[in-house]
Amino acid sequence: MGSKNSSRRFSFSDFINQSLLKVFNTIKRFPLTAIFLFALASILIYLNEISYLSTIEEPLQRLAGTLVFAVACSLFFSAIREKYGENLTVFATIINYLVQIAFVFLFYQFVYINTEMVAVLTLWLTVAALLIAFVFIPYISKKGIEIYITKLINKAAVSVFFMLCITLGVIAVFAGIKALLINDLNTDLYYYTFIIAAVIFAPLNFLANLPYKAQKYKLKDFNWLLKVAFTYIALPLLSIYTVILYLYFGKVLITTTWPSGIVSYLVVTYAAIGIASIFILSPYKDKNRWVGGFSVIYSKAVFPLLAMMFYAIIVRINQYGFTENRYFVLIIGIWATLVMLYVNFNKGKRNIVFLISLALTLLVCAYGPLSAFNISINSQNKRFNSILNEYNMIQNQTIVASSNVSDNHKREISNILYYFNDNHDFSQLKILPKDFKFKDMETLFGFKEYYNIPHTKSNNFYYNRGDEILDISGYQLLFDFYLDNYSNKDIDGFIVNNEEYNISFNDNMLVISKNNEELISVNLKDYATTLYKKYKLKYKGNFTANQLSFKTENDAIEIKFYFNQFNGYVDEANDIVNFSNAQGKMLIKLK
Repeated sequence: MGSKNSSRRFSFSDFINQSLLKVFNTIKRFPLTAIFLFALASILIYLNEISYLSTIEEPLQRLAGTLVFAVACSLFFSAIREKYGENLTVFATIINYLVQIAFVFLFYQFVYINTEMVAVLTLWLTVAALLIAFVFIPYISKKGIEIYITKLINKAAVSVFFMLCITLGVIAVFAGIKALLINDLNTDLYYYTFIIAAVIFAPLNFLANLPYKAQKYKLKDFNWLLKVAFTYIALPLLSIYTVILYLYFGKVLITTTWPSGIVSYLVVTYAAIGIASIFILSPYKDKNRWVGGFSVIYSKAVFPLLAMMFYAIIVRINQYGFTENRYFVLIIGIWATLVMLYVNFNKGKRNIVFLISLALTLLVCAYGPLSAFNISINSQNKRFNSILNEYNMIQNQTIVASSNVSDNHKREISNILYYFNDNHDFSQLKILPKDFKFKDMETLFGFKEYYNIPHTKSNNFYYNRGDEILDISGYQLLFDFYLDNYSNKDIDGFIVNNEEYNISFNDNMLVISKNNEELISVNLKDYATTLYKKYKLKYKGNFTANQLSFKTENDAIEIKFYFNQFNGYVDEANDIVNFSNAQGKMLIKLK
């Protein structure tokens, strides 16, 4: 007869105790990671709360991005510690944590200095490299990383599934409370639920199931769902795509036409998926004839397609110079070529090289003289100067205007300026004078933007008024209004003393007419300029009624606007403030 303990059923309290123990052990194993995750969730929630209250939004966004880096950095250091320094002393552990915090501080201070394209791309390239390193470090000098990765994919999928279940379940509870008990329940709770589940629960649940040391896996441990997906879906689709690309390759050779630019993106995507498939299925290459045959044929058939890709992208680079997109296509193509050469010569004996080389490639893309950004900026500077020199437009390191520039080169000059305005800064186009704006283009170059198409980088601003009683004394009429530049319309009308009045809004202008004759007009773009230049803020709430109001009048009528909210945007390239929309109350006094 079994003992009483052995026959006891697993209870809900046992489940809770085991779950809490698992959480405790995870935090103990990854303490800094857990702290960074809690901090990231808090910042994201706080960002939602203060979006209209202050100018600290961008520093907080930078802090949130830096915390994403901090999570990846802490996991990287944890992997190194568990691999090489499992028995660290307390002093060594403290030094380890201080080094990680120092890296995070330096990243915030010198790398993630704003939320523009370069900083954001650098962040994600760095995070990707660190997470890839976190995956492969336990299997340096060990075999079985392919099956380990299928295990990680499975654990990640399970964590995401539970995260969605928790999120949807809690949101359903809040929705029920709102519908039945508390009508004014804050709907931001839905967003906060998702943040807590996605940023705290899912990562910690994933980390809780990671083995402490590299495990020795057997083929039977391979995730069957991934095996089916890659073997019977990915490989057949890649085979079909190979035929399509070779048919296009044949068409190029027969017609002697250059490959189109899009073929570069198609080939590098095809190569990346093919490499991932060969990597994941490599344990089966000697066990499954279909997998083995595909690996052998693909690893050789991909080279002519990569050659076509290189030809297409190099033609584009020679024509228009490097941009980040072209750089990434080229660098991924180079990485794919080297990996495929390795597969052919090494026969896939050490597939961890795939991941190590990818992590290093990502870091090269993000940092140093060979980074995507340095190469692109230098290339576009060289191309820009070359075009100007063709028309003798550079004299004593200064641009001089020319009336002889061809339309094609006008377009190219404009596109280079657009590129720096959108992705970098005019100061990085070295030949340009300081404080250059698009409005200076005709004076500086002798022609306007090509086709005079406005191309600007804009920053929105949002102002809101707090609740307070409005003074409406002395006015006869009061109207609620909503104005925007996207739906021009007649707003309202009224009749006083048998005279018909109409209120309309079109192209920033609010017009009040009497018997179809204009009585007064108000330019809200002018008010937007006045308001923004006074406060110089992207977001501000709790304006007083007097701060967010203005009055205008003539001999026939007096109008006063009380704005509940007023939104606009700034064309930074040309230093122009524009009106977007506004909502509030309008008071009218007829004289």
